[in-house]
Amino acid sequence: PGLAYEHPDSLVIAEALRSGPLQRTELSAAEAARAQRLLAEAGGIGLGEAEVLAAASLRSMPVLLSERRASRLADALGINNRTPVELLFAGTPEPDVLERRVRDFAELVQMRLSDIEELLERIEARRK
Repeated sequence: PGLAYEHPDSLVIAEALRSGPLQRTELSAAEAARAQRLLAEAGGIGLGEAEVLAAASLRSMPVLLSERRASRLADALGINNRTPVELLFAGTPEPDVLERRVRDFAELVQMRLSDIEELLERIEARRK
């Protein structure tokens, strides 16, 4: 649906799939079954998050999650996980560069201006 409405993030993801940095994968039967168990047992996460967590747990791979509940579940399952926010500020000591990256990300995902300021405050608090 994101492509149909030309959401900027969907267009970027589609291009990454076409050009190679991202690869689409299918779940194994065991991963699909585990995803269904996670979905039933861990309220508040969606099917996409359950599938990512199932694949990550069975393949021993790290994941990128934006949903807080999914991140907490990943922690509980021992899955190495990061958020887009952590990727934005990881290794960026210069405040001006950091702010530019956050604002670029916010524009990409069409974040509300009030959320941008809150995000910058959270990042600054983590740095201290």
